[in-house]
Amino acid sequence: MVVKGLRDDHGRVGCSLFNGSDGFPSDKTKEFRGMWTQKHHRVAVCDFTGVPAGTYAVTVLDDSNMNGKMDFNFIGLPTKGYGFSNDAKATFSAPSFSAANFSYRGEGSLPVPVNIVYRVH
Repeated sequence: MVVKGLRDDHGRVGCSLFNGSDGFPSDKTKEFRGMWTQKHHRVAVCDFTGVPAGTYAVTVLDDSNMNGKMDFNFIGLPTKGYGFSNDAKATFSAPSFSAANFSYRGEGSLPVPVNIVYRVH
């Protein structure tokens, strides 16, 4: 999965792979797989290996201050970049699993581009 649109190369990017709607998108205890990866030239790559065939959705967090969580301002808007597979949009809440999901055959590489969104500048 290629994460584009990062503001800088500071910190890291967290990627969470979910195999169902239970816990999507923010319950880390329910993720199928998760990883942290470095940024290079404002791009990050999360490469999940050994994933069986199925339906999945991905969430991404630009963890520039490396505290491992989403941060919010005083009115509740996210202050870090985030994104979802299918570039599913968050309006007043996170998108549903069905809006962000995709199918994987269980073999080979499947490019899943995610563009980061920043709500607060």
